[in-house]
Amino acid sequence: MLAVTYRKALRGVEPLVARVRVLQSHAGCNPYRDHTDRLFKRDFTGEMLDMFSDLELVDYGFVYRRDPIFPQDDITWFLLEKNVGRR
Repeated sequence: MLAVTYRKALRGVEPLVARVRVLQSHAGCNPYRDHTDRLFKRDFTGEMLDMFSDLELVDYGFVYRRDPIFPQDDITWFLLEKNVGRR
């Protein structure tokens, strides 16, 4: 099912694709709006890179909640480039 979702998400997008993940303190399924089976922690970016040869990792980074200048949630972000000429 995820493969279908990934294909739909990438269809018609611009050459650059950004993906952000909010980090959780534990792996697996996390509570979300009173549900325990809706929010999953996994390596979506890695799965997309493995599945689509036309994607390339351009950049990535991390934002930390204790950053003294720009405090935010703990997030990891990824910037992927979709190379239209390759498949």
